[in-house]
Amino acid sequence: MQKLSDLLGVFLYAVQPGAADRAYGIQVARLAGLPSWVADRTGALLADATRETATERAVAKDRAMEQECAAAPPPTPNPTSAEQ
Repeated sequence: MQKLSDLLGVFLYAVQPGAADRAYGIQVARLAGLPSWVADRTGALLADATRETATERAVAKDRAMEQECAAAPPPTPNPTSAEQ
């Protein structure tokens, strides 16, 4: 028989001010005894949201680069290269 800590992990923590770099709500829901389908569905929704957020960041970065390029002045011709 497996121990609960083997299935869910052991939480070692130190309380510090500020935001956490991860959330443990799904693991806490399992520990609290919620039905497994609740945690499974929540995990799937979290994965989708994370993927969408990464895509949105990439699109925003591309748009910013396009705007930066559009705002840049056109290059000035080099007279020495035009004579060659």
